Amino acid sequence: MLKNNKTKPKEIFMKKIISKIISIGLAVVMLCGIIVFSGCDGCNSSTLQEYKATAVTALERYAEGKGQSNYTHENWLVLQSHVTTGRDNINAAETKPAVRTARDNAKAAVRAVEREGANMNEIEFTEGVFSGYFDETNFDGTDRISAIIRSHGELVSFFEEYEVIWFSSTPIWKNYGYEFFEDHALMLFFLQTSGVLGSQISYAVDSLQLANSTLTLYIQSNTYSEVISNVTTIVPFVIEVSNNNIQNIIDFSAFFIAGQQP
Repeated sequence: MLKNNKTKPKEIFMKKIISKIISIGLAVVMLCGIIVFSGCDGCNSSTLQEYKATAVTALERYAEGKGQSNYTHENWLVLQSHVTTGRDNINAAETKPAVRTARDNAKAAVRAVEREGANMNEIEFTEGVFSGYFDETNFDGTDRISAIIRSHGELVSFFEEYEVIWFSSTPIWKNYGYEFFEDHALMLFFLQTSGVLGSQISYAVDSLQLANSTLTLYIQSNTYSEVISNVTTIVPFVIEVSNNNIQNIIDFSAFFIAGQQP
């Protein structure tokens, strides 16, 4: 009993210390909560403003990449008016989804402006799916491989020359049979790109243009602010197009439109 009486004050003291630690911890948590909630509007506002600035930059770069020489004077003014409207709508947006919507709508309006400066004809196309891995060893001193395929036999022969790992064991010629090539052709484009530390680039087809017997695939490159490792990536493009629209065309080039997407 004497032993227990001696240890009891220690137990009471420790309980008080623990109680105080818990109380202090709760106070800190509550204080942090007050700081976070009271400063939330300011933080979000600052982030939203940066988001808007990035979206405006993306829109302006996208429009500049179209090239003034590809438009009549009147149509270039129309294009610029879409940029101005888009910029105003982006700055008026109150949320990030609204910013993205304003940016994308402005890009669509810019894209719809007719190109006449170089007598360009926009070719309708459909993007196909490449369900495989195009090995980087296929690139011998170049960063891109392209081809126009007009028959099923050409498609099979093309991939016999390259190392490809097909996902689910389904090669591309299983998806494009003889009937497809009766009135269509395939444009294949493979781009080898390396990620740079501190940024990441994605690619999307913008349009397909034919001018003076020159076929050009316009690809928009979007830069994201993310840290990634320096890894080589192969970006595949499969473009389905009507044979009637590219008669007598044996090759095509790719033109990259610089942009930045938040």
